[in-house]
Amino acid sequence: MKRRWTVCFLGLGAALALAGCKPEAAWSPDSTRLAVDPRGAMLVLDLKTRKFRNYSPGKHLAINPAWSPDGSRLLYYRATSPKPGTITALELVSLDPGTGRVSPLVPRVPFSLPKEGELNLGIASSPDMIGQFLAAEWSPDGKRLVYTALEADNTVLYVADAAGGGGKRITPAGKSAFHPVWSPDSRQLAYFTSAAPVGPTDPERKEAPALLEVVPVEGGQPRIVWNETRKERVGWPLPQPTWTPDGQSLLCTAILPPEGEQKKDPNGPFAAPFEVWQVPVAGGEPTRLNTSSGASPLAHLAGPRLAFFEMSSAPNQEKIWVRLLEPPYRESRRIAELTKQSFGPRMAAAEEVDQIPLPVLSPDGKWVAVPMAPKKGNVGALLLVPTSGGKPQLVEMPLPGPPAPARPAGGKKPARGKKPAAPRK
Repeated sequence: MKRRWTVCFLGLGAALALAGCKPEAAWSPDSTRLAVDPRGAMLVLDLKTRKFRNYSPGKHLAINPAWSPDGSRLLYYRATSPKPGTITALELVSLDPGTGRVSPLVPRVPFSLPKEGELNLGIASSPDMIGQFLAAEWSPDGKRLVYTALEADNTVLYVADAAGGGGKRITPAGKSAFHPVWSPDSRQLAYFTSAAPVGPTDPERKEAPALLEVVPVEGGQPRIVWNETRKERVGWPLPQPTWTPDGQSLLCTAILPPEGEQKKDPNGPFAAPFEVWQVPVAGGEPTRLNTSSGASPLAHLAGPRLAFFEMSSAPNQEKIWVRLLEPPYRESRRIAELTKQSFGPRMAAAEEVDQIPLPVLSPDGKWVAVPMAPKKGNVGALLLVPTSGGKPQLVEMPLPGPPAPARPAGGKKPARGKKPAAPRK
């Protein structure tokens, strides 16, 4: 799939059908650092200095970083990728940003393999695709991990000890579970589940109503708290739910499809009303908190706050807005307008992008990060949008890849028809 700028800013409906909705960045619990995994690199931004540190795992790929509750370590999938677009092995590792030391936690994460012995990412031609279906999170008490594996075209959840080792499967066969989130007391997990295959080996992405379930980690039957018979739709590609601080409810987003779900709307999934719901865990009727028109499923819930993109519906207008929704959820507000130029001249000149941008809200609610990487080149862009409504700040993001051609001393271009002299050995 060629993710051109027009795809990112205008044709996001088609892109969503292929790429899901998983943030490419993770804020530390204290909101002072941001981990980003563009093109399989592992970069950490220091918010104070606005500088990145590169922890890229050599010949491997880093996928979906997640911080430990105390902010001392980063959890991520380390993938073996012998050639572009394929993965032959997955493991979960822990990175100490202070020392750069990497420790294996789950040496072999299960995933389905075609006959060739490789997971072919097909339409995406990028490990970014598999990242839309994988998720790993530390429990709030730091003692356990939940992680996603890929088995027979289904995503399966496992729980493992944070000290390392194997994992215990907690979701049944024949269903896909995704977007797991720990309860504040680390005793329960909430997740979406569906009977339809959602793994990367299913390019059709057959749609099916999703459930929102809660399961005790120590054992017990899952409880359905959002039924698939509801007219409002939850689940992939909407953002993962989040728990209220008291652990009594979940906040989730939903889309209300138009009458006759088979009807195709030219404006894509953001033409439907985009809603925020509070769902009681112990039972009872969910409560709708807000409905927004023009909102897209490209959103991120962080605690009680929701950051999302509002899409322009005008023809040939490559523009989006970042909006913020906060309690008491009466009305969202625009905090920034984004265009291609917002990401700097390097990104504005790029024809294709490697990742579909997502707004990633910091835990303290002060920043929305929007990372963007070009398909080619070794410099990307990270846009830091203050939720106070100030001017977005642009930070260059180093990327893996061949170095850019060097210019002669003084910045002058070589004369036409002449090549720069080769360096002496």
